[in-house]
Amino acid sequence: MLLVMPSIEIKNGKCTYCIQGESGSENFYHNLQDNPEELCLLLRKENSKSIHVNDVDSLMHGSRENFDRIIHFSKTVDIPIQVKAEFDNIEDCRHFLDEGIYRIIICDLAFIKPEEVKELITEYMPSRIAFCLHAHNGQIHITATNQTLTVREYIQYAKLLGADRIMYNDAIWENENLRPDFEDLERLTHDLNVKLTLANAIRNVEQLWELNNLVMTENSLNKIDSVIIGKPLYENIFACQKIWRLIESKLETT
Repeated sequence: MLLVMPSIEIKNGKCTYCIQGESGSENFYHNLQDNPEELCLLLRKENSKSIHVNDVDSLMHGSRENFDRIIHFSKTVDIPIQVKAEFDNIEDCRHFLDEGIYRIIICDLAFIKPEEVKELITEYMPSRIAFCLHAHNGQIHITATNQTLTVREYIQYAKLLGADRIMYNDAIWENENLRPDFEDLERLTHDLNVKLTLANAIRNVEQLWELNNLVMTENSLNKIDSVIIGKPLYENIFACQKIWRLIESKLETT
């Protein structure tokens, strides 16, 4: 079965998304938006098994200002936390892993310091270091080295460093009229023997069931084992989220 990971995006120490709650509970969710620690606890109460954190300030500006806070609130829940950030040195990677972050998602660092990344993977095991693959029309541009790779070339490069998991996102999935080709992605994982976590690939219940049914079939290669979902969860696209919102609104008014 697929692991569904809610995504928390941190910018200036706060969450970029606000849960759309029932009438009368708006202040409750706005307070959560200002307090990532409390949002983590709520997601855990709503039965999340893992949480994905995007450090927007790091990814956009190379800032480290959210690092300590992310490590702090990761300790408030008893489930694995994975963090995507623009780590620019191995020391920061080690710090996150040593402080209890289960998995880090690295970006350009794999191309800036490949030998050090290779050593990091050996030291902490491949399950704790994943590579961020953000494609556009089947191409990945590496800003740090100003080179462009195909999806297969990128994955092959990551595997040479010891990686066995890729966080895969494609810009075309942002188009509401386009959907991921789950079967093609599944074949890709088989050809290259790599695990995929899909980010921003699921926009509705139908897509989630389609992918889940694919990975649960008897003949499935079962390499796509997790998805990261952000905005649709906060907008209560899924029935379970709507139920939680109703429960929370009643608790807020009692």
